[in-house]
Amino acid sequence: MTAQQPAPPPTSPARTAIDWPVSLATPRLTLRPVAEPDVPDVVRLWTDPEVRRHLGGPVAEDVVRARRSHCVGARGVFSVVRTADGAVLGLAVAAPDARDGRTEVSYQFLPEHWGKGYAREAVAAVVDWAGSGVRSSASGVVAVTQAANRRSRRLLEGLGATVADTFVEWGEPQVLYVFGAGVDASVTATLRVPGADGLPGMVLRPWRDDDAAALIDVYRDPLMRRWTRMPVSDRADAARWLEVRHRGWERGDYLSFAVVEQGEGALSGLVANVVVKGPRAATGVGEVGYWTAARARGRGVASRALDALTDWAFGTFGGGGLHWLHLLHQVDNAASCRVAEKTGYELNAVLPVRPPFPAPGHLHVRRRVTLGSAEKSATSNVISRPLPAR
Repeated sequence: MTAQQPAPPPTSPARTAIDWPVSLATPRLTLRPVAEPDVPDVVRLWTDPEVRRHLGGPVAEDVVRARRSHCVGARGVFSVVRTADGAVLGLAVAAPDARDGRTEVSYQFLPEHWGKGYAREAVAAVVDWAGSGVRSSASGVVAVTQAANRRSRRLLEGLGATVADTFVEWGEPQVLYVFGAGVDASVTATLRVPGADGLPGMVLRPWRDDDAAALIDVYRDPLMRRWTRMPVSDRADAARWLEVRHRGWERGDYLSFAVVEQGEGALSGLVANVVVKGPRAATGVGEVGYWTAARARGRGVASRALDALTDWAFGTFGGGGLHWLHLLHQVDNAASCRVAEKTGYELNAVLPVRPPFPAPGHLHVRRRVTLGSAEKSATSNVISRPLPAR
């Protein structure tokens, strides 16, 4: 994952400044100044043909030697580090006065870490920080990428950046993106559900690679294998399952949360998964789903987590047109039916058998209601709404 490197900023210390050193934290990452042990990974970024495909090719050896001596501790240059194991994944940069006096954000990631949502998570954090931590002579945060770099363009657009200009630089067509007042709030969302009735509180957060062992354990349950379509038996299965979730966050169309209890002993650790699909769909209709670990069933985990997810989804995406959330399950899944009804998802229709579902399904619906400036969700009879294909 790459974005066009910024042009060298003019030296004007009287007009520009960066709060430095700075460390930023996201659910999975730590962004900090480049340290000496990071240099081999940084050199890989400069010389890897895949990374440099849209950046003019690998950097010449003499240039690499010159850069090595200046990259450690460089102002505005973050090593993007995976918090769980300390691995350096890439670089993210905020350069003042880089484009018409505005701050430019750029990034490069090693290929083995592409497609997992790390770049999106890191860039969102840097853009948010740059709005106050970098003082350029003109307001605004921008990013530039080659027109041919589809991955980078999807990432920037997913964060809410809009195209402001196109031009040719370094012999290739480029696209200039401008960020608004803030990036999409869904990028690094962490939701908290307070404890109640003797039950511990819960945290809903994006899935992480170090959730693999707990995920494998959850999927040992026969009911999980019955009701889900992507079984997880080993590390390879877990890696594939987690990559789907990371890609969903990167695209912004499949936002899956690990639900973690904050208690002690049996009332702690991974207990559920909740997901909202298609929250930006042009139809105004999204979909939610969930599962609960065997050891956590019967304690209201699913209903509490689904309530939090629903309120967040309508609050975050309602202004962009999300008005309805669908919940689907097979008719013989009585537990899911109870959770749907408990959380205000009204039974709307019985759907016929359609592959890959082996049984008829229930469609439950909850709709967003706007009362003045407050966003609420409510049930409603919506038989007139088009039913989804199954």
